[in-house]
Amino acid sequence: MVHSPSAYTQDTVANTDDDALTQASFPPGPSRQSQHGDDEGDERSDLGSKKSDNVEQPTVPSSNEAATRTDEMKIHCSNNTVSWTDENGDLRNTDSLDLEIIIDNTANRAFLRLCGDVYIKSSKPPNRRAIYLYIRPEVIKFITYHNENNARSLCFSLQSKPDLITPKEPINAKPRSKALLDAIVAISTVTDFVVRLNSSDTTPSSLLKKVASIFSPRPTWNTELGNLSGLYAGKGGQIANASTTASTPASSDLEAQSPPPYRSASKKRKRDIPDIESKPCSAKSDMPPINVMLSEMEQRIMDSIRQLGEKLVDVDPCRYDTEEREDILAEVTQRCDDEFIDLKVESNDVIEEVKEEVERVLNQVDDDAKERMEVIEDELDEKMKSIAEAAAEAAAEKYVKETLLNASWRMDGAMSLQRQI
Repeated sequence: MVHSPSAYTQDTVANTDDDALTQASFPPGPSRQSQHGDDEGDERSDLGSKKSDNVEQPTVPSSNEAATRTDEMKIHCSNNTVSWTDENGDLRNTDSLDLEIIIDNTANRAFLRLCGDVYIKSSKPPNRRAIYLYIRPEVIKFITYHNENNARSLCFSLQSKPDLITPKEPINAKPRSKALLDAIVAISTVTDFVVRLNSSDTTPSSLLKKVASIFSPRPTWNTELGNLSGLYAGKGGQIANASTTASTPASSDLEAQSPPPYRSASKKRKRDIPDIESKPCSAKSDMPPINVMLSEMEQRIMDSIRQLGEKLVDVDPCRYDTEEREDILAEVTQRCDDEFIDLKVESNDVIEEVKEEVERVLNQVDDDAKERMEVIEDELDEKMKSIAEAAAEAAAEKYVKETLLNASWRMDGAMSLQRQI
């Protein structure tokens, strides 16, 4: 559970009749397509086309702009910090999440969601996907507004977990976005979290107080704005955590499964002689497919260079001015930088895996050698003991024979065992 509301200095929540409803107007959720690469693409699909032909112009007004309708509240706060308490009781937080709230007082409907942009590994643009957390008003127990030293926040308490909305195709996040993806997935598993608004946000406090107080009674979910079929360029989205009986999702479910951890070799001493020659050589089979990983990274880089080359072949220098050429070069540079960053990160991972594997193999060889030496020492001790016993028996037998051969008989028939020199 997140910190209780008493931990903050809470503003008085009142249903004021001022002009709060006429401020902080923002377009509905679907208009946010101009800010996220998954709905319209953050990269141009054709480098020869102008930006105005492919990219929808931003329609989000400033937060102090008047509302077009007095019976509808629209709030959009960018780059907020969300904090929550995980299953271990540790307080966690993440940045760069946008909060959208649209409330239609006339129809008693509402639309609330959190959103974060995740960079993915993709050979085709766009290389960003927006991951959403839909908060249905039916599951909201209460929303509390706090203001402590001009640090404003909204505390959400839900009856059930929010809906995690992802594309239908698998997500393979880049290293720089993996932490954000993990955080969004983690938030989808809790029912209490706090959204701390960006300090530069200009949404009136009176409007935030109104949102906190309006959830009694709670409005119903706006099915039109919450329709998933219009997301991701018309391909539609899915509720990734729809099953409540399934185990807690993690980013490892969205990305490739990692190899199982290595179990250290047993230190228990064996008395039997190990059949070393009969053991299969597992050094090669246990080694990670380094060559395959390096080949895949090289192939991705070559594919990106080839695609850029094919697009640049058809470029007519006469069609573009200096600004267009600079945009193309900037995009090429950005792609190359992304690939080099990915290559560096993956190369470091491969190197670490190789080091761990080499260390494991050396430790195993060392343990086997020590075990073999102990067995040989035990066998040598037994052999030496057996030889010593045999030598003692032979010496005693020889002594007895020599004594009997040199024995003398006395006149009275007695036998003398004194050896004659």
